[in-house]
Amino acid sequence: MANDKHLALIQQGPERWNRWRSCNPEVTPDLTWANLSGLSLSGADFSNTDFSGANLYQTDFRNSNLYKACLAKAYINEAILIDADLGSSDLSGADFYQADLSGAILTGAILVGTYLRKANLEEATLYGANLSKANLSKANLRDGCLTEADLSSAQLTEANLNKAYLGRANLSGANLVGANLTAANFSGAKLENVIWDDTKPAKKKHGTANASLSWFPKAGSLAAMSA
Repeated sequence: MANDKHLALIQQGPERWNRWRSCNPEVTPDLTWANLSGLSLSGADFSNTDFSGANLYQTDFRNSNLYKACLAKAYINEAILIDADLGSSDLSGADFYQADLSGAILTGAILVGTYLRKANLEEATLYGANLSKANLSKANLRDGCLTEADLSSAQLTEANLNKAYLGRANLSGANLVGANLTAANFSGAKLENVIWDDTKPAKKKHGTANASLSWFPKAGSLAAMSA
């Protein structure tokens, strides 16, 4: 459970919270299982904070620092995380349904099994993030940076990957049925057993997008491909 002192401080608003953080840099805030639903916490310093299991429904985290924070199994539906820094954070098993993460930094973040259905990740940076088995169905990843991201066995059905960069990403076993791949860049990506349609996984002799492209979906499914 959350530390009572830490919970009382954050309920006083981000300015009071930030003053306390700056005076107590050695403290790791504990907000586990806290109910912070609907609070406006824009610009707050939550680096290294533990939000495990917390209720963050519609909470406003825009421009907040969540670097190395733990939000594992947190409920973050419809939360606002525009331009937030979630680099190296643990978001495994969290529920981000319809959350707004546009412009957010998620470099090196752990999102294993995370639920991101209909989340907005437009122009988000997911460089080296682990999204293995994540659910990104109908998510908006337009212009997103997923360089070297692990998307193995991820659900990307009907996701918007228009102009997304997936260079050297691992999409082995990912489901891309119905996804918008217009102008997406898969240069050097691992694409073994990717499901492009609702029939069966694609077969490929080599494991990267630099090999033969003859097995790719028919024109219209993949409008542009950079190799």
